[in-house]
Parts: sequence; structure tokens; C-alpha cells
Amino acid sequence: MSHLYYNKCVEYSIKTGSGIINCTLVRKNMKNIRIRVTGASKVVVSAPHHSPESRIRQFIGDNEKFILSKLKEIADKRQKYYPAGYASGDTFWYLGEKTVLEVIETDETSAAYNDGVLRLHAPANADVRYRKALFILWMERRAKNIFAARAKEIRSAFPHLMGRDVRISVKNMLTRWGSVNPKRHTVSLSVHLLRCEPELIDYVIMHELCHFKYANHSKAFYAELTKHCANRKKFDKRLAEYGLIDF
Repeated sequence: MSHLYYNKCVEYSIKTGSGIINCTLVRKNMKNIRIRVTGASKVVVSAPHHSPESRIRQFIGDNEKFILSKLKEIADKRQKYYPAGYASGDTFWYLGEKTVLEVIETDETSAAYNDGVLRLHAPANADVRYRKALFILWMERRAKNIFAARAKEIRSAFPHLMGRDVRISVKNMLTRWGSVNPKRHTVSLSVHLLRCEPELIDYVIMHELCHFKYANHSKAFYAELTKHCANRKKFDKRLAEYGLIDF
């Protein structure tokens, strides 16, 4: 590592023997420096307020191999699970199966899935960003419908939710598959869960519904979750293999 550039936006650009690593620095009340690589290929460095810049610089350099390895892992998964260029012939995963993308040039925009093929209708001059936006919109709408339908069926097995109107929200979450807001009776699920098999979708929904009874991940919580899903540990491993990666 030879150079470090820093600006008021707390963005670091580090030049290494392998190239440039861009990092975001976050100062926190903590004891040790930590590095996290997000599913959006962002390198986030969390450091104590008192850590000198030289120490942070050294820590990032010492962890170069880890950072590059995680970035490659994310890039490989994105190539596997999402369309490479959002063009005809690209493939992506939908409900645990490889699906083909077909882009059709039309004056109107729409998306329709049938028999393992997603057909995107877009203008002839639509660039990759436009096609990608159409794809994400379809994913969000499809996820909302599928997740809501699954939650409606699953919740009957949760007596503590009787009489409660649980709403499903879909978000582009990259740190967790789901979250819950008991006060608002809302379960938020990552749109990226739509890549996974239906049984994994059901499992994440069960996990979040259990949080309406137990707020934290206590022994009582996991005992409740195991009652609904005996294979939870295997499902956790499968979700980890998919990984939370961005479009």
C-alpha cells in the first residue's frame, strides 16, 4: 500500500499492488477497527473516534486480501444470480430456478413471466440502466405479491397473531433477509429473497413472525422457530450460500 487519499465525505481511496480499493470510513464508539464488505460491493470501515489515520490506513492494507476476496465472491454471485447486462439471453435466479431474460423492443414498457422466461418490453433505445430499472420494478412487484400470499397462509400456524393484521413490506435490504416492526404490525423482507426456493421464503417469514412473540434471538425464540421449522439450521446455511447481493 502506497497512497491514501481522504476527504470530508469520509471516503478513502487506497492504492495497492492490486489496484484501488474505495472505502467508506465510519467513526463510532467502539474499541477496534472493523471492515465489512456489503452486498453492493461497498467496503465500509468502522473505527473508534480516537484511532489515528495511520492506524486505519495500516489496518485496511493488512486486510487487503480479505477485502479483495469478498469483492470477488460478491461479483461471482451477482454474475450467477442476476442478469449480466440485462439483455436478451442473460439468466437470473427466480424462486430457486435459473430463468432466462428476453428483451423485446416495443413502444410501451411492461414485464411478463411465463414458463421460465421473463419478457421485458422496452423501447429500442433503452440502455442497460433503463432495462435494469424495469427488471427491479418487476422483482419488487412480484416479491410483494408472493411474499404477502405466503405470509397469509403461514400466519395461521401462529396463534399469537390471531386478530392482528400483519402487513408485508418489500425493501432492497442487503444486511438481513427480513425484519419486523411489532408496533406497526409490519414484516419487511428483502426483495433478494425472491431468488430463493419457496421453502426458504417461508422460513424467513416464519423467522420474522416468531419475533412478534420474542423480540430478540433468545433460546425461547429459537425454540419457537424450531417448532415451525425443524430444518432451520440447514436453511440458514442455504440462505448464506445465496448471499445478500445487490442487482
